[in-house]
Amino acid sequence: MDANGSEVSFRALARCLPEALLCTSTSGEVLEVNRPAQQVLGRSGVGLNLADLAREDQEEIERYLGMCYRSRSFLPGTLHVPRADGSFDGFRTWGVRLEFDNSDAAMVLLRLEEKKKATAAFVALNRELDKLNMQRRRLNKQRALIRKQKAELLEFTAPMIDVWEGVLLVPLFGVLTDAYFDRVLDKLLDTVALKGARWVVLDMTGTPSTSAAVTGSIVRIACAIRLLGASCILSGLGPELARGVVEQGGVIPRELLFTKNLHSALAMCLGGEPD
Repeated sequence: MDANGSEVSFRALARCLPEALLCTSTSGEVLEVNRPAQQVLGRSGVGLNLADLAREDQEEIERYLGMCYRSRSFLPGTLHVPRADGSFDGFRTWGVRLEFDNSDAAMVLLRLEEKKKATAAFVALNRELDKLNMQRRRLNKQRALIRKQKAELLEFTAPMIDVWEGVLLVPLFGVLTDAYFDRVLDKLLDTVALKGARWVVLDMTGTPSTSAAVTGSIVRIACAIRLLGASCILSGLGPELARGVVEQGGVIPRELLFTKNLHSALAMCLGGEPD
């Protein structure tokens, strides 16, 4: 961390902060201690070495402070401060390099945090992270299920019925979307090529209405089928659907044949005359 501004201003600011802060040299000499840190240490500590104020030895402290000085982000550590009864309080330390525009001194800023409090906060944070992970996993499962159901629905709503040899029946029903027709087209072209079908009947008896997009998709399918050497018949086109197709103003290709019902379409495939 690069601390801009003068060293004096920074030290004045550090004294006012509620966190326990120490400013040390890389050898462990304490240069500045704010009031919360004095309460932790039980004394001012300025002029002393961290090795005189904690259980950790000089070599261990210098190694940690050296790592902090070489880092550009806070590094965690541990400091054990003696109590009056001879026991030690464990503190989590966070150390980072200090740089000032007006000083070449190698200094490290240490923030002290009670391990019990730090552990409790860490546990609470982990609980929240676990909750978020569970929610994310649940959401991913729901999304996967929705994708699977959509795929199954598309499979169900675009059946390829092998009526007779060379004749395929494709009932169109439900909500006809672009994704729906893309699925029909991909599956239909593969099936026509695989079975060598000569006739494909697109039955729209179960379709209540049409649109420019639907008309365009059907024309696209008919043209693609014709390129494979098969003929396409559109059956079940009632008065409302027929009026809608005409009102769209689109050009109906000659590759697309029309019959009023499925019976007439199958009769055409068998060589009979449609009704």
